[in-house]
Amino acid sequence: MSEAQVMMAPFGAQRDRTREEHMMAKGDVSTYNEDGQWKSKVEGSSRAAHVGGTKAEQQAVGRQMAQDRHVEHTIRRMDGTIGAKNSYGNDQHPPKG
Repeated sequence: MSEAQVMMAPFGAQRDRTREEHMMAKGDVSTYNEDGQWKSKVEGSSRAAHVGGTKAEQQAVGRQMAQDRHVEHTIRRMDGTIGAKNSYGNDQHPPKG
C-alpha cells in the first residue's frame, strides 16, 4: 500500500500503525512482539537486531541500544500500540523546567 493509499484509507489499525511507523526517525530503536517473540530493532533496518527472551529482557536490550546511539526507544504492547517512549539524546521536545 502506497503512502497516498494509506492516507486515504478509512480510519483503522493499519492506517494508525503505518502513520506511527512513518513518525519514527531512522535510527530510533523499537521493542515489539512479532510471531510470539520479543524483538528489538533499529528503525530503517530490515531485520531485528536482537530476538528472544521476555519483554523485560528485550526492553533492557533496546534501552541499551538507544542509549548507545543517543536516540529514542519505543516499547510496543502485544497489540502493536505504543506503550512507552524514552529519549536518550537529541530530544526535539525536551521537558520544561
